This record gives sequence, structure tokens and C-alpha cells, in this order.
Amino acid sequence: MNTASRPVPVAWVVGAGYLGSRLHELLLGGGWDSRRVDLEPSRADVRADAAEASALRRAGLPRPDCVFSCVSTAGGGADAYERLYVGVAASLRVCCGGARVVFCSSSSVYGASDASWVTEESPCRPSTRRGAVLLKAEEEVRRAGGVVARLCALYGPKRSCAVLRYLRGGDILAGDDDRWINHIHRDDAAAALLHLALTAPPGSTWNVADGSPMQKGQMLSLLLESTGLPLPSGGARPYRRGVSNQRVSSEKLRASGWLPVYPRFACALEEVLRSFAALPDAEDDGFGAGASAWFRGK
Repeated sequence: MNTASRPVPVAWVVGAGYLGSRLHELLLGGGWDSRRVDLEPSRADVRADAAEASALRRAGLPRPDCVFSCVSTAGGGADAYERLYVGVAASLRVCCGGARVVFCSSSSVYGASDASWVTEESPCRPSTRRGAVLLKAEEEVRRAGGVVARLCALYGPKRSCAVLRYLRGGDILAGDDDRWINHIHRDDAAAALLHLALTAPPGSTWNVADGSPMQKGQMLSLLLESTGLPLPSGGARPYRRGVSNQRVSSEKLRASGWLPVYPRFACALEEVLRSFAALPDAEDDGFGAGASAWFRGK
């Protein structure tokens, strides 16, 4: 990245949700001129639809040195994925020539179901059309010299789907107790994206994981030990065909000089639990009586 002509490097954070907002803070703290591009006014410096190149051109943003695509459909089907992920990848290629692009994808593109370790060299056999769409967007990014970051499940303050389901008395994840779960703390993911922007070769792909996958049964035991709340009733939900069961390696990222602050899910669990307990409406957010009592004791 050539920033010699500008004393303050400029970054665009496209999609300033849970991860993008933290990345924006990290960039500002590191002396970057960071601009958030989002459709939600409360988290946007510039409100624009980044899937439309014309909207980005009209936004009046300074020329970027680096662009981070942290967009999310917040669920959504394959058509929403197509428009957002592929659309944003194409739009950035048109509007940001010369800038380093770091694109957030997902480790779900591997689609392994045999509990094997997957690396960046592993074949990708996504079991859903959404995964296939992500691969299409990745290829768009790499062709333009961008960097692809395949993230595992994000968690952190006020965020963990598995913990929320447990507190509400539900099963944390489909499948049997030996199914593997891969995580990355939000703060570690943000640091990894900045690290890749500064160090990764053009056209490269990287797994972003803490590298310490847990089996579902192990996570249930950890949650039981940490909260004292009973395990979900009714047993595990049936294993659904097509649901991935894989262990995601982050050895390539670690070898490049990045290390996680939270190398295991257990390292941040107390922080996550306390963040949920501190929510103003925690006791009225669909949690069972046991969880509500546990919140009052925190």
C-alpha cells in the first residue's frame, strides 16, 4: 500500500455493524482517517448503498488507501447474498482502483462435514447457495488483487448466538454433541483485518479463527459450569444433512504475525455473560426464570 503522498492513510469501512464499528474504532486509534459507509444513519459517516457503484461515486468520500468490506445481510437468503456480497465486490472494483480491499467472507464456504481440519488450501464445497455466492464474491475480489478473510462465528460483548440460545433455554446449535464449533472474538477479528490490510499479498485468502474449536458438548459443559443453569431439555436437535462439521485452522494467519488476545472461547465467556446481564431489558428479553435470577445475581 502506497501512502507516501498522504500523511494520514484513508480507510473506508463498508458495513459498520458489529465488526465494522469495532474496526473503525481500531483504525481511528491507529491514526487512520476512517470513514464508515452504511445504510443505517446511526452508524454511518456516509449513508450509501455500497452495492451500487454510482452511489459510492456520489458519496464524496476521499480516495481510500484501503477498503474493508464488512457487510452483512443479517440472515437473508441467496438472492440477498448475491446482491450484497457480489454487488459490493463489483462496486469496489469499479470505484476503488489502486486501493487495498479486504473482504470479509465466511469459513462456511468449505462445507466440510467430517470433522476434519480445513486450511486455506482445502477444497470448498459449500452445501448452500449462499456459500456458493460467497465464493463468487471472493473470486471477484481476488481477481482485482484484493484480500479475502474467511471469518468464523463472531462473538464478544453483547454478542453470541450460542450463549443467547442457552440463556433462553434452547439448544445452542443443531447437531450432536460431537459437532465442532469455530469462533473468533470480534476484537481479534478486527485486529486481523487491519493486519491483513498491511501485510497480506494481493489475491490471498486467509482463515480468521481463534484456532481452538470446541465440540458442542464441551461448550454446553462450559456454559453449565459458568452459569449453573440447566442444560437444554429435550436433548440435541437432529443432525441436519448439509450442516458443516469442521475445524478451522488459523495457522497461516498466526505465522504471518497475528496472535489472538482471546485464543479460546472460554477466555471471554465471563465478559460475554456479564455484557448480557448488563443489558437494560435483560430480564425481559425472552430468558427463562433461571436465567433472570442469574442476571439479578450478577
